[in-house]
Order: sequence, then structure tokens, then C-alpha cells
Amino acid sequence: MNKLKLRGSIGPVPETKDHEHTPTSASGIPAPVIAMRAVFHKRHPSLEALVDDLRLQVRDLTKDNSLLKSEVQHSKATQ
Repeated sequence: MNKLKLRGSIGPVPETKDHEHTPTSASGIPAPVIAMRAVFHKRHPSLEALVDDLRLQVRDLTKDNSLLKSEVQHSKATQ
């Protein structure tokens, strides 16, 4: 299985200020972001499949990570 490789650090998402109101959809994603994604996916449908694949990889890696954490905790408890 290919592992997801990140190219740099990922920092926290900056919070918006109270005076910077952005309309959002029911999911909480700002409307301009949703519109931009729709246009982008229409122009590049293969990238949508890539994004879906990356989401699956992240989900699998998250499961692997939680399993490894539980194994480490178990081994520490038995020592």
C-alpha cells in the first residue's frame, strides 16, 4: 500500500475574526469554497478521483495509527 507523504508541516487553520463573516453551507464550508471546488472538479475530473483516493489513504493510515497506539500502550502496560 502506498503511504501518504506530506511535503511540509501542516499548521492549525487560522480562525476568522468576528467582523469577517463568511456565508457557509450546512456543512460549514464557505460558499465561495464550494463554488470553487465545483468549477475545479468540472475542469479536472481525474483530480476528484485522486482526492477520493487520498481520503481513503488518510482513513486507512488513521486506522493503522490507532492500532499501533493501542499496541504500544498494551506493550507498555505488560512491561
